[in-house]
Amino acid sequence: MLDRRLAEWIVAMLFAAVVGLVFQQISTDMTAQGIASGGPYNDAASYPRALAVVILIVLAANVGIRVLRSRSGAPQSGGISAHALRRPAALLSLFALYLIALGMVGYLVASVAVMVLTLLLCGERSPLRLALVSVGVTFGLSIVFGGLLDVVLPRGHFGIALPW
Repeated sequence: MLDRRLAEWIVAMLFAAVVGLVFQQISTDMTAQGIASGGPYNDAASYPRALAVVILIVLAANVGIRVLRSRSGAPQSGGISAHALRRPAALLSLFALYLIALGMVGYLVASVAVMVLTLLLCGERSPLRLALVSVGVTFGLSIVFGGLLDVVLPRGHFGIALPW
């Protein structure tokens, strides 16, 4: 059994590390590439920066609430079994593999595969729903970001992309 408070602090530290990584990438790699040097509404860093700030605000509020609850003497629930952590760990690992796969096989292939695996991990078993949801969401997001917003989506080593 893993103590619930310890598990919550581990998750909080993971989110804090992600926020730190976003700001580190913006100030080093993105600035060096010249894509994070403009104003807040005309550079590629504005979206990750805004998302990181929102995550940081929600994280601070969550940690604050948990600290206040622990000081008020509110009863704590029991521990968390390793079995209960399998699915969240699998989803986190899948997302990390997705980030690696984006550079290798590109957005379209990686996203369809990750959507199918995520749906399977969450209990979906219908082949029709797996196919429709994963392909529909992937192509829908590609249309929005690639077609409407002119975001260059990763093509991978094979150069697979929709023609926008």
